[in-house]
Amino acid sequence: MPYKDRAKNLAYLSAYRAKNRPSPETQAQDGLPPIGGMEYSADGELVRCHACGRWFKSLNNHLKTHSLDQATYKATYGLKRTASLLPRVTAEKYREQAIARGQGKKWGRALPSPSGRPVGLTARLQARVEASKARKGKNMRAGGKLTDA
Repeated sequence: MPYKDRAKNLAYLSAYRAKNRPSPETQAQDGLPPIGGMEYSADGELVRCHACGRWFKSLNNHLKTHSLDQATYKATYGLKRTASLLPRVTAEKYREQAIARGQGKKWGRALPSPSGRPVGLTARLQARVEASKARKGKNMRAGGKLTDA
């Protein structure tokens, strides 16, 4: 892995993205966040709605008042599909609560067990080995199998 220092890699990526990302477009009406970017309050506890300009602790439930779902809202206002509609402080609080509940461990048990696919070179090539044994002693170059006489 070329970047062993995670902090250095993240700093490089954020500088690269800041340099090469197009700046968000301003909306026609003043008081609305720019298209393509989220606007958070100074303390990071509130997020501003692109449609009405009001501040909320979460946009997830508010979108229903505009008859929008999350995917439509993000597409309409040029947000990434993976963009969170929660303010940073709230998202961090939810993350800490999930870790305290051990939610990651619970979900790990809910995942299906790995498939019973064979592991290793011998196991993967076993079908070819068996087919080769079945052809042994038969002339394959003449265009077809010859039967044993």
